[in-house]
Amino acid sequence: MAEIEFEENIDFQNHIECLICDKVICDEKTYNMIKDSLSDEVEVEIIKGRLINNKGKMVMSEDLEQEVTIKNMGGKLIFNENLNADNLEKKRK
Repeated sequence: MAEIEFEENIDFQNHIECLICDKVICDEKTYNMIKDSLSDEVEVEIIKGRLINNKGKMVMSEDLEQEVTIKNMGGKLIFNENLNADNLEKKRK
């Protein structure tokens, strides 16, 4: 997996005419910036917030200050009793 970050106000099509790959994972804002350059075969997954890949063991023990998307790829995701589930639910809405 390769990760690319773009400047906020970049004119994507001036730099990349066509993006061909298996899958793009991005937020809505980035998708709007690149959608006209994507090949028809590209699978697109739109996420909210920062992407965190968990391949091992991740313990959720504190409230997150920002919105995140967690891709649990064969790892363990443990929710500590200190985590406030009500706050997670409020942020999800």
